[in-house]
Amino acid sequence: MFPHIDDRLPANIQAVLDTAALLDITEFRVFELAHVSWYGRKVEVSHIEPFFVDYMFNDIVPPWVAQFTRKVLRLYDHGDPSDPGQVDRGALGLQPVTRKAHYAARGAWYLLTLTVSLALLLLLANSAVEVLPFVRECYFPPCY
Repeated sequence: MFPHIDDRLPANIQAVLDTAALLDITEFRVFELAHVSWYGRKVEVSHIEPFFVDYMFNDIVPPWVAQFTRKVLRLYDHGDPSDPGQVDRGALGLQPVTRKAHYAARGAWYLLTLTVSLALLLLLANSAVEVLPFVRECYFPPCY
């Protein structure tokens, strides 16, 4: 499915990594979602930490996490025929990704900042001879 980082990783460890990459979340978040999926309720982070520590240091994946990763990877492989390769994040308890809107807003902000900065620079270049007493000639491009 995804390129494997290390071929020696156990299949269930690789499944956790693939699920985290597919959903664009952390491995710990995979454990949280798996717990909610298996038990039907959210719990404190301190309840999930011992299982995650076993996963990190002893390569032990609890059955409820393994089942969740199999479910997500199966949805990815055999999901909606009209939109293959997609997983319904809302059905898994995740918010939809709105990166396009975020990147568009940030891009518009950068473009506005760049335009205003360039306009101020050209205004300064055009009026430098009149405003600054130590500038005797205009060397900026608008004065050629």
